This record gives sequence, C-alpha cells and structure tokens, in this order.
Amino acid sequence: MSRDDELFGRPTSRPGAKLPHAWLVDDKGGRISTLDLVGKGGLTVLTGLAGTAWADAADTLAQELGLDLRGVVIDRDAHDAYGEWSRRAEIDEEGVLLVRPDGYVAWRRPSGTADVAEATRLLREAVAKVLCWPA
Repeated sequence: MSRDDELFGRPTSRPGAKLPHAWLVDDKGGRISTLDLVGKGGLTVLTGLAGTAWADAADTLAQELGLDLRGVVIDRDAHDAYGEWSRRAEIDEEGVLLVRPDGYVAWRRPSGTADVAEATRLLREAVAKVLCWPA
C-alpha cells in the first residue's frame, strides 16, 4: 500500500468494503450515485447490462425465499454516462456484486454465468452465507 492510498483511500468492490461511489445518470437525466441504488432495507444485486441473468436470479430468489432482494442493472436502471462506474467496479460487465443493506459489499463474482439457473444457484449460496443460513 502506498502513502497516497493510506492518505486518500482507494475505492474497491472487494467484499467487506463500502460500495464505491460513482455518478450515474437516471432515467430523467439527473445524476444519481451508486450509493443511492442500494440499501433501502434490503440486499441488492448490482450488475452490468451483460449480467441481466443476475438480476433475474435476484427476482427469482426474492419470490422463492421471501427476501427483500432486488437487482439493479447498470446501463438499464441507471446509465454509466461518465464511465466512472466501469473504472471502479472491479468486475466485468457480466459480473455481480451482492451489497448489504448498509452499502457494504458482501460477495462478488467478477465474471458472468452460463445461464439464469447457474446465476440463481450461485446467488442462493452467497445469500445463504451472508445471512448465516445452514447449508
């Protein structure tokens, strides 16, 4: 770690870190922070446009398990017009972050999956670990 990292900090999407802030553009053309897209009392799945399987998996698990779990797709739900999120996300566009209600990253997978079924299985395992459910 360099002196600059200690002095200024360095945004990261590693599990255990606060979700990095990046300015996005909402559907009305206004600025919205990535921090405004998560929380609100539930878990959030955050992915890119190529990772819609993760958002679909989140919807499936929310209904199946009765969880407050929602999917947010960057460049569908909010646009990365400045490229700020893509520089800070540390995941591919088809990768995923699972964010706790307090805005901290609980789990991430830098790459995508073969299909929605695999995404659902992997996300179910991650949610079970985060919520300390028995295996």
